[in-house]
This record gives sequence, C-alpha cells and structure tokens, in this order.
Amino acid sequence: MPARDALETLEAIRSEFGPRAARRRRALLRRLGREPPDDASRVRRLHDLCLFHAAFPDDSQTFALVSAHLRRIADAVRRAPRLRRALEDSGIAGTRVDLAPSRALAAWLTRRFGRHVRLAWESEDDEEMERVLPLLTRRVERDGLIEESLTTREWIRRASGGASDAAWLVRAAGSIGGDEEVLDYVFQSLDRRVWWDLPPRGPSRTFLRGPARAIHFQRRPPPRPESIEAEIHRPIERVARLRGSPARRLIDTARATLAVRLRETDPFTYANPDEVVLYRLDRGIDVAMFGMSPGRRLPIESFFGFLLLKNRVPIGYGGGWPFGARCEIGVNIFESFRGGDSLFAFAQVLRVYRHAFAAERFYVDPFQFGAGNTEAIRSGAFWFYWRLGFRPVEPRLAALASQEAARVASRRGDRSPPSVLRRLAGARLVLHLAPAPREPDIDLRRVGLAATDVLARRFGGDHRRALDRCAATVARRLGAAGWMRWPVRQREAFAELAVLVAMIPDLPRWSAAERRALLKLMRAKGGPRETAYVRAVQMRGRFLQALRDISAR
Repeated sequence: MPARDALETLEAIRSEFGPRAARRRRALLRRLGREPPDDASRVRRLHDLCLFHAAFPDDSQTFALVSAHLRRIADAVRRAPRLRRALEDSGIAGTRVDLAPSRALAAWLTRRFGRHVRLAWESEDDEEMERVLPLLTRRVERDGLIEESLTTREWIRRASGGASDAAWLVRAAGSIGGDEEVLDYVFQSLDRRVWWDLPPRGPSRTFLRGPARAIHFQRRPPPRPESIEAEIHRPIERVARLRGSPARRLIDTARATLAVRLRETDPFTYANPDEVVLYRLDRGIDVAMFGMSPGRRLPIESFFGFLLLKNRVPIGYGGGWPFGARCEIGVNIFESFRGGDSLFAFAQVLRVYRHAFAAERFYVDPFQFGAGNTEAIRSGAFWFYWRLGFRPVEPRLAALASQEAARVASRRGDRSPPSVLRRLAGARLVLHLAPAPREPDIDLRRVGLAATDVLARRFGGDHRRALDRCAATVARRLGAAGWMRWPVRQREAFAELAVLVAMIPDLPRWSAAERRALLKLMRAKGGPRETAYVRAVQMRGRFLQALRDISAR
C-alpha cells in the first residue's frame, strides 16, 4: 500500500477501537515507518494522529509505535529547514511559534527559555515602540534614543547587552513602577509579538506530558456512562494537593500547553503554586486544577482553571467560576483529540468541580457553543452540552432545542443548520444537579453597576477615597481594628469587598457571629488559597442575600 493511502486509511479508522482496528493500525504505522511523509501537510496529519493515539493507545505496541513516530517527526523537522518553516505555528517540536503573550507570560517565557524567545520584528523601525521607549529607559539614556544611525531594533539589541530583546522589554516594562494592571496595559499596548523556537525534545505539542501514571489502553470503543449525573456525583478517591517543585512543574506544563497553541488563560498565567490540585481519575484521565494568585483574582466570584490530560497527554483546558451554589464552566477539547472520549472527559471535569466546590448547578456561557464563535457553530458544540444534560435557561429556546433534537434523531446523518445553532446560542445553558433554586442567581454585572453608582454619588468618582472610607467604616462595624496590619493582599481584598459590604443597610443588626464570619470571608479572598473564600461564601447565606438585594436595586 502506498504511504499516502496508508495515511488516509489511518485517518479513516482513527476513532475505531477493538482487536481488528488495533491490528490494522499497527500495520499502517509500520508501513509509514518505512516511508515517512516528507511534505508539511502529511507530516502534520501523521503527527496529530500519533498524538491522538498516544492519548488513546490500543495497547503497548501501538503506544510504542506512535511514540517512535513522534520522535522521528521531531528529528525530521530538526534536519529540514524547509519543513521547519512550513510547520511554523504548528506547535510541533523543533518549529517556531509566533504569539502575543501578556507581560506575565512573556516574563515566564524569557525566564525559562532565554534566547529561544525573542521579539518578532516586521521591520527594523517601530514607531509605536519609539514613542514608548522614553518611558522604558533612564533619563540619562534618552538623548541616545534620537541617534538616527540606529534603528529601533538595533537600539534595543544594544540596550539588552546580549540578552534576549524580549527579556529586555519585559524587564523595562516592569521597571516603570506602579500598579501591576497598569504595567500589563502598557506592555499590551505595544502589541509586541514574540517568536519562540521550540526545542527538538522540549516543550511542544509533540512532547508535553503531565505527571507519571499508569497507561490506560483503549481496547474497545469508549462506553458512555449510563447516567451522566450519577457519574458527576461519584466520589473521587485520588486527590493530590501539590506543593513545591511538583506544583511548579505542572504550572509550567499548563502554560506551555497553551503557549505552543498560541493561547493563554489567566489561571495558568497567574497560577498560585500553593493551590494546585491533581485529580487522578478513571480511563487514564487526570484533571489538574489551578487557583489564581492573590492580587490577580476576580473581585467577587472566583476563577479556577483546569488542564485535562489523557494518559499524560494534554487534550483540553478550561475553567470554572464557582460562586455560591452555582458554577459557570467552560471547556475546550483540542481539535486533535475531538471524537475520542470527549463526553466522558468533560463529565470528569464536572465531577471534579462538583467535588471541589459542591456545585449544585453548572452554567455554560453562549460563547462556548456559538455566540460569536464560528468554530463552535461549525462543530455543533451545542449538542455536546445537550448530551451531557445541559438545557437552555430560556423556555422558548428549550422548546426549540427539543424540537431540533427530535428532528435530527429522525433523520439519520442529518445535522442542525448554522442558523438554528445560532438561535440556540441566544442564552446560557444550565445543568441542575439539585432541585432548581427558588431564589434567582445573583447578577454580578448589576452588582458592579451598583458599586459604580455608589462611588459616583457618595464620593464623586474618587475611587481611592471611596476605598479608604468604606474600608474604615466596614472595619469598625466588623470589629477589625487591626486590619491594616494584615498581609497586603488580604488588605486589598478586604478594601474592595468593603465597597459592597458598606451598602448592606442592616449590617449593624447582624449577630456578632455573622459579622465575624463575614470578616473571615472578606479576608479569605486575599488569603493563601481562594478555595477557603469559595467555601465561606457557600456558608454565608445572608451575605449572598445581601448581594442579591444589591443587584435588584
């Protein structure tokens, strides 16, 4: 069989499992080993097939064959500049990726990978960079900035003293001083991209792996759970709370997993090394959960990211926003792994968030399944969530979804047209794990607007004075005389939440125990682990009711 036909046949049986499929797959992989593809398109196709079967191997022989192919592909890319150029931005080992990182991610990249990370220059001069350079340099250097014989790129190369120009820019942007978010904005306003040369055997889509674990072999088609809800409620026995080097290594894996795919998410970029939890689950699945560092957390709700791994191979990522009894959830299964065991894998994510935060209902934002997201429309993402039990929160869309589900089921091979999927993306989806709540969810957007109104009416928009006055008032009411001696992040979290707490009209009538609990909640928002805040919010029904009242004003 010609190598081209072998590759096409291998793609055709990608999601077939069982003894016969395994034998065919091994034969095809051996055939391709004798005559590996040498053009970029077929190399990429073989790479992604082998990566899929590294995550879903039939048996130890298949696993060994695909692992060998991945090493050969990395070696071929290293030896062939033409192939390396053609595969730019693929994330394959030995290639280059072009990404636009945040200041924090750029700092991590330059710190970890040194001169392998450099600024992407479209031309030798850059007018935007020239305008900002006076802010990034010492005053004594500024006369040199107008030296016409030096281009912008040459001046920065000279200023970097032999180090990576990207590393110089990160350090210079951080030296301005001031609020971290302002520094982030200055860096982002430069709109600077970086080139990252991926090593032949280092971080890449090809070789990134999670912590060691036994391999689960896919000897038959993955069974669907009899009850998704029962699966979500199933207890989790193996939970590892990582510290020190294991936590930092997993954070590095998560950041690199997205960076080689030209992506970034805050819980990975600003991951808290003291809040990394690894859930070891069934069928070779691991879910690594990351809390965010104090100072980078959301002001009211919380954001915990996750990396989804199958047999150590990263196959997806996402995040959950727990607050009270609800948790908004989002997932992205990487394209190379769709059609494997995605439904079961996401059910495990829901199981983890249920276990970690006692969530009683999960929501999915419309973007995840189509609102302004052409990829989600094309993939029919709505039906992925539907099969898990999610339903539209709006009755008219729930009725439309039921009608469309019945229509598609009655016509074998039919698909929902994009126009219907766009209509279905008109409202959130919800999965109830407990009876539907009598009380409506808190609209945090309206809470934020209420805070803006207070800052405007009472303090003329003077935010600094507002935070100081509200914090002093709330500290007095809650008996927190020594709050200014707390760690800085706990003071900041307390002051931010104090704007809302100061709006609670009956706070003086709360019992002493309720006020102590509220104070503990506010302090936990800036504490070492945000999970303590999430649990404190769940136990403080009166605080949640106060926020509900604020949002209803």
